[in-house]
Amino acid sequence: MKIIQLNVSEFGCMKDRKIEPEGALNIIYGENESGKSTLLLFIKFMLYGLTRRSATNSERERSVSWSGHRAAGSMTFSHGDKTYRIERSFNESGRSGSEKLSVICLDDGGEIDTEKSPGEYFLGVPREVFESTACVGQMRSSEINGDKLAYGIENMLSAADESVDTTRILKSLDSVRVGYRHKNKTGGSLYEDEQKMNALRQRIERAHESSQNLAETERKLKSAKDSYMIAKADFEKKDALLRELNKVNTVKRFDALRENEKLKCDVEKRIEQKDTEIKKGDFLPDRSHTAELKIAARAFSEAEKSYNAKREEYDRESKNNCDSEIVALGEKLEAAGGKAAVLFEIDRQRAKARSARSRAIVLLVAGIIAAVAGGVSALLTFFIGTAAIAALPIAVVFAVLSFKSAGKCGREIERIALEYSATPTDLSDKLDRCAAELIAYRQVMTSQARLEAEMLESERSFGEKKKALLDILNKTTECADATIEAAALEYKRIESYISERESLSRDAEALLRMISTEREALSHYDEAELRDSISVDPSEITPKVITDAERERSFLGEKARKLADRISALDGERIMLSATAEDPLPLGDTLAELESKHKTDREFYDALTLAMESIEQASSTLRGSVTPVISQKAGEILDKLSDGRYSVMRTNSTLGFSLDRDGYGIKADSLSAGTKDAAYLALRLSLFMRIFGSELPPLVLDESLCQLDEKRAERMLKLLGGLGGEGIQTLLFSSHKREAQICDAVGIEYHAIRL
Repeated sequence: MKIIQLNVSEFGCMKDRKIEPEGALNIIYGENESGKSTLLLFIKFMLYGLTRRSATNSERERSVSWSGHRAAGSMTFSHGDKTYRIERSFNESGRSGSEKLSVICLDDGGEIDTEKSPGEYFLGVPREVFESTACVGQMRSSEINGDKLAYGIENMLSAADESVDTTRILKSLDSVRVGYRHKNKTGGSLYEDEQKMNALRQRIERAHESSQNLAETERKLKSAKDSYMIAKADFEKKDALLRELNKVNTVKRFDALRENEKLKCDVEKRIEQKDTEIKKGDFLPDRSHTAELKIAARAFSEAEKSYNAKREEYDRESKNNCDSEIVALGEKLEAAGGKAAVLFEIDRQRAKARSARSRAIVLLVAGIIAAVAGGVSALLTFFIGTAAIAALPIAVVFAVLSFKSAGKCGREIERIALEYSATPTDLSDKLDRCAAELIAYRQVMTSQARLEAEMLESERSFGEKKKALLDILNKTTECADATIEAAALEYKRIESYISERESLSRDAEALLRMISTEREALSHYDEAELRDSISVDPSEITPKVITDAERERSFLGEKARKLADRISALDGERIMLSATAEDPLPLGDTLAELESKHKTDREFYDALTLAMESIEQASSTLRGSVTPVISQKAGEILDKLSDGRYSVMRTNSTLGFSLDRDGYGIKADSLSAGTKDAAYLALRLSLFMRIFGSELPPLVLDESLCQLDEKRAERMLKLLGGLGGEGIQTLLFSSHKREAQICDAVGIEYHAIRL
């Protein structure tokens, strides 16, 4: 396996980074906190996902991005002779989070469907084995010795699980053995199988009694299925014929589509012709224009009616003239103080006349009385009598003067009445008429002034409405004067155009929808191929033929449906019988299988004891056969690293090792830290090549050369560069440029990647 590209979308402290290893040796370097450990975690994330959250493991917390709370990316790699891409994402939500994974073969585009992780699927090892072999860290020399690593190597070679040791295996075997049969002999799978076998034998006896009813139902079911198959075949034949008829119908739809397209063009030409006929300049009337014309015509008509009505009312009011003579008398009466003042003067003159006449009468009576008395007195006394008789003429004179004064008052009354062209008798009525006529005259004058103002305003408004109507009419026609008749004719003409154009537009839109729908419906047909594939005469295909074929197919489909319902009913009956009437043959087979399983389990149970007794001896033998192979390969690698100084590595059963130098054995405790690391690297490389065999994963070294001196680091880099010939891709992570400088100095080919 070789990594081609690492695409980190979001992972830990890294975001939107693309890493592309090349060649056998790739040196990935950068300062602390630049993302080296994060990139190593990303490779394990791609192959095995994230580990479960735990209080002692912070790997998951370091993998999820700090900002987006997710981990996502892809890894492209080659495996065998194909190229694959792993796409994986993890969203941190809740306690466990949600993860998506897809593995795609880029050669054929197919997706790999497996329940295993990509690391297990492609490399054949679980996460723990990959971390213990292909991933080499720094300062690990203390882990070389000890039972844990020895048992881990043993079990990686035998069970691919370094966490399992011989003791745990023995406990597991004992647990399995107890699962087969308890120590008290009344429990376990063997005991349960024996109980099941006895129950099955009883069920088989009962099943033979009720199998006949089930057989009869199955016979009816078979007959119904045979009839259904015949009906289904007839339906399919008729359906095939109908499909052929539908081909003809589809071709006719193509023909109709052409006709509709031609008809649509004709309608559009008619619309264009209508527009040309009605258009004046660049103006084309629409519904808003007719509404405007209608409103303007109505306003013009109302303004004209209002103006005519006001003018008629004014003319009519102007003809309502009052008697000017009476009006003049009324004004004179008003100047004199009104009717009351005139009548008061009349009454005063009348009272004055009455007083004068009364005085004259009194004087005459008094004179006559004095004269009579004087005549009587003259008989007695001359002087007194003479004086009394002399008083008569005086009384007459004064009486005459009084009568003249009364006559003068009467003439004054007549003069006043004559001023108003009346007699004293009808003066009061005449004064009332004068006053009323004056009021009426003034009301007429006020009304005429108001009507004149209203008429002028109405005339102005009428002129404005007429001009507005004329402006609207001139948008579509040449019109010298605006009349309601001209507006009605133009409105009718434009309305007729709009109605006809809208009708044509609706026809065009309907045709367009029909054409679009048909084009979309027919778009997946090849018209030429469809016409060539028709095997019937299209002229003989009528709607009736298609309708008859559809009716026959519907009849056959209904027949098949009823038979299917019959089959379903019989099958339900069969299922019900099967629930109560078991088939003895399957029960017999089950019994035979259970007996065979019981026999196999019994043999396995017997073998467990033998296995447990010999497993320690087998484990010891395995270590004895494996450790020499690992030691030999590790010695060859160490020989290259130490320039022949150490060529032999000896290991014991627990992988404790010692090195030979000049024929002397040197224990690990006596070696320097650099030599221990070199030995550890040699041992890990040997184990790496032994575990994975031919399809080797990338070898990941995390600061693994930091304790080696320059010479050993140079030899290790030469070794890693040479591993490319064995198909091994190496990713060396370092915080320094030393490794790259060594490669440059000695000419080792490598690919540098700076983070």
